[in-house]
Amino acid sequence: MTNLVVITYDNLDNAHEARKALGNLEKQGLLKVIDAAVIHRGVDNRLHVNNELESSTKTGALVGGLLGSLLFFMFPLAGILVGVIGGALVGKSIEPGIDQKFVREVSAGLKPGTSALFFMFEAEDLDATMAALRQFKGKIYQTTLSSETEESLRQSLEKSAMERHPVLDTLTSTQMDELENQVSENDKEGFRRRAESFGWDAETTEQVWRYMSHKPNQQEVLGAFTSQGENTSQSR
Repeated sequence: MTNLVVITYDNLDNAHEARKALGNLEKQGLLKVIDAAVIHRGVDNRLHVNNELESSTKTGALVGGLLGSLLFFMFPLAGILVGVIGGALVGKSIEPGIDQKFVREVSAGLKPGTSALFFMFEAEDLDATMAALRQFKGKIYQTTLSSETEESLRQSLEKSAMERHPVLDTLTSTQMDELENQVSENDKEGFRRRAESFGWDAETTEQVWRYMSHKPNQQEVLGAFTSQGENTSQSR
């Protein structure tokens, strides 16, 4: 069973400091961090996300995996795009397994000008871990994700990764090669910048990244595009 903890702060800096300190607890063997993100809400009410495991800060950020799905569910109308799958599908996948009181309290606690550390972890001794987390001060919210909820999320993510996005059919062979190289080098930031030049939004960018990164389907992406390029050449 995976634990989800959110620690909220009345400023924009303490959440980053808490994330650094979290690494010390992991070194001590008190927990195993699965994913973590620092979020702050600006005065414009938009959420700004720093995915600490990728060290990349973005507005309307791309946050992957289970944590990204949870953020999409918890903040569907706050200007955050985590680019996993459609919001309705995410909501249906996890709503039955998420404590609604937890969602309401965290959402209400993250006001403009404040920040929060979100992290998912596993721990053999939850009581000892929670006691250690109190040194970070702030307000702590904690819940757990059942194995059924995690499995439902993973199935939704896998389904998203299997779906070929139609924007791929609009690219030239050179553009496709550029994206493929960035995927093979795990250059997500370069991929994002190139996607922006195509006019893709954050959700489209993440969906295409997931699809192209999905090993069983990677050749299918290239094969489908190659066939299209050959047909185009023949028509000329």
